[in-house]
Amino acid sequence: MMGHEEHRKRHKCERVMKKGVVVLAACGVLAFVGRRNYLQIAGTRADAKMEPLKALAEKIDWKRLMGSWYVVGVIPTPFDRNCYNAVETYTQVKETSKMQVTFKQQAGSFDAPVKTMYQDGKVVNEYGTEWKVRPVFAGGWIKFPFWLPYIIIEADTADYSYFVVGYPDRRFLWIMSREPSLANYDEIVKRCATEYNYDVSRIWKVPHQTQ
Repeated sequence: MMGHEEHRKRHKCERVMKKGVVVLAACGVLAFVGRRNYLQIAGTRADAKMEPLKALAEKIDWKRLMGSWYVVGVIPTPFDRNCYNAVETYTQVKETSKMQVTFKQQAGSFDAPVKTMYQDGKVVNEYGTEWKVRPVFAGGWIKFPFWLPYIIIEADTADYSYFVVGYPDRRFLWIMSREPSLANYDEIVKRCATEYNYDVSRIWKVPHQTQ
């Protein structure tokens, strides 16, 4: 006959095994879905004759980009399509080149519930303008299986009031501001067309309730 202590240990072991199976299954599903989304996000779709977009080749103080930013204009990924009140926050991990990224938005209207997405991030070039990011789930236990490019193509290095993030094949774009509106927004959009070869008709100007 099994004693109380043995029964307790066996029950605990079964719980751990079940949790492990659930985590492995979730990882498998995430890998499958993640690969499909990755192919959708990171696949090559740019004009073959057009050079890939490159990060700004001037040194910036990337630590001054930490904190919260309003997303004021976006060519969205599947994760931030038709967003309202979109705000992204970067938090440096100790004294490293790594960061934690928190993105909050309301999908489709100001009445929609707030959705939160978490990501890991890291700076990968000497100028501080080329980052990599990947979504994380389940409190950080499950990570998106691929790092995605996040390249800074323009930044206000005088007072760091805004910066612009592009994507190598120009599929995505983010215009970030410390304020919910940006006085030179139209000028930035124009440069996205003339200097960075974006189709700016695809840019969604993000509504913010504080405007």
